[in-house]
Amino acid sequence: MQTIAVAIVVMLIHTYYGYTASGGPAGVGEAVGRAVRASLITSIFVLLLVSLAVYGQVRNFHLAS
Repeated sequence: MQTIAVAIVVMLIHTYYGYTASGGPAGVGEAVGRAVRASLITSIFVLLLVSLAVYGQVRNFHLAS
């Protein structure tokens, strides 16, 4: 679940920056840098939100039941 959510967010961010890149190779390089920074930050927040949604705020998580 977390992997799918992060993958979708990263693909959307990189697609947006890829389509809006302009200025030749230098513009593409800047767009790649911006996309990587944005996807790193948003993937952390998506992981946090999905983890809280799945596990909640219960502090007694047991892997084996």
